[in-house]
Amino acid sequence: MRVPESYAALRPVKGYYRIVTEGMHKPFHVIWIIEGNVLNHTVHSIDVAFDVRGTPAGETLTRLLSAQVTDRNGQGCIVHSSVFVQIFVIRDPALKKTSL
Repeated sequence: MRVPESYAALRPVKGYYRIVTEGMHKPFHVIWIIEGNVLNHTVHSIDVAFDVRGTPAGETLTRLLSAQVTDRNGQGCIVHSSVFVQIFVIRDPALKKTSL
């Protein structure tokens, strides 16, 4: 994600993530592991807020998001997947210096 510095200074950056359980058998048991604040989650998706306040332009924050899914109500196959979420804080386009 690319986020302007002024936006990052005032509020958390939000992300929405989804898992695909194709080929697995219901009911599912899902464990979400996230370096952020969970806003909402279901078996298949999660909304997360990442606090980036105080992060200067040019910095990149990396956070881990993992999901572990067990099918057949925790008695079947276990699938674990992780991704790195990178948040790039950029200078505000309106604040760029122009040459005369």
